[in-house]
Amino acid sequence: LNEGFATYATGLYYEVKYGSAAYPQYINNLTPAAKFAEGSIYVQDITNIYEIFNGYRSYSKGAYVLHMLRGIVSDSVFFEILRTYSAHPSVAYGTAVTEDFKIIAEDVYGSSLDYFFQEWIYGEKYPKYNFNWVSEQSGSGYDLRLTIVQETNTSPQFFIMPVQIKITTTTGDSLLTVFNDQQIQQFIFNFEN
Repeated sequence: LNEGFATYATGLYYEVKYGSAAYPQYINNLTPAAKFAEGSIYVQDITNIYEIFNGYRSYSKGAYVLHMLRGIVSDSVFFEILRTYSAHPSVAYGTAVTEDFKIIAEDVYGSSLDYFFQEWIYGEKYPKYNFNWVSEQSGSGYDLRLTIVQETNTSPQFFIMPVQIKITTTTGDSLLTVFNDQQIQQFIFNFEN
């Protein structure tokens, strides 16, 4: 928690200091190191300082996981989670573990985030997506059938995540978010002419 939050806080500082474009640039710069991380963010061998302070896992991937959590719960809820977490009587001015943060995050969010923590804190690696699509005329518009296929991972076998999709049509672009909760999943969108 500590190092991931510290790294992520730098991105928040850039966002406030240099504008909203600086934040995604900072996060994108973390991507290669976060992808390179071996093992889970959760450190099982706390006797090894190099495991605890692994730059790829603890810093880069830890910060990236907070970025993804922000994307899942929304900006307003994410910052409310941070405010509640920092002032919560069970952890304020004391010691906290990942489960403490998870409980507070779920309480503020109002829904379970177990899938997220199991995959991103205790799991390993990251999702690798393949997709294909086909469109066909339907009434006065078109149906777009999108199939998302995740490559098999070790732990978890596949990731449950919202996935943003940009669809470009003659009438303009649409940015849609789908909730991918199967290894192979099809989504159908209808677009009117």
